[in-house]
Amino acid sequence: MKVHRDLPWITLLQRSYFLDQFLQRLWSGLLVKISNTPVDFLSSIIEDDVYLILESMKSFHKLDVSKVEELLNTFFVKVCTYDEARSLSFKKLSRILHEQQLKEVKAHLQDVQAKASEEASEIQSAMGQIGAY
Repeated sequence: MKVHRDLPWITLLQRSYFLDQFLQRLWSGLLVKISNTPVDFLSSIIEDDVYLILESMKSFHKLDVSKVEELLNTFFVKVCTYDEARSLSFKKLSRILHEQQLKEVKAHLQDVQAKASEEASEIQSAMGQIGAY
């Protein structure tokens, strides 16, 4: 049984097992972090953290993470695009709601002005009738 020179009490087989477990936990943690994050908050997952995990995985020279890196790059591009579209949509919706509220306020103002004008002419008419007596 061959023993690792820096850690004599751990065999190479054990070291390999622990390394596999460590990498699996890194990957699982990343998957959980991404999958448990609501869509509207995906941009809060910091790309640097994700790439730090990938770099850690690469440093062991045990895994080829290039495909995962490529997929994560695509993922973050799509997250960015989604955030921009959501932001533009929200701004547009805000503008539409503002315009709709403005129309309602103008219509209400016109109704109030028409009613005030009507009441003013009724008052003038009543004043004219009082003056005629």
